[in-house]
Amino acid sequence: LMEISFSSKITKVRLNQGLIFVATKDKIFIYHLDGMKLMDKLEVDDHLGRIVLSPDNEMNPYMIYSQSLKEGALAVYDTRMQKHVNFIKCHKTPVLKLAINS
Repeated sequence: LMEISFSSKITKVRLNQGLIFVATKDKIFIYHLDGMKLMDKLEVDDHLGRIVLSPDNEMNPYMIYSQSLKEGALAVYDTRMQKHVNFIKCHKTPVLKLAINS
């Protein structure tokens, strides 16, 4: 059992095969569930927890999240390799809903 504190309000929590994703207003924290080791910390601009995980983590281990409420840009992050693999400018206005279809 472990307790972790964050300096700002948590807007979203997601689990994905050994990883936990915690979104706050300006960051996404990625922890490994075994020991709650911080694997990565992604800076975002007021995205309000708009993150979605790939339904098939074995074949497509991706997290997609909105980068900002100011523009319609998305980031694609490979959870296995722990790096960004794509940035998509998809709208002139903010992306308010995200979904991935397997």
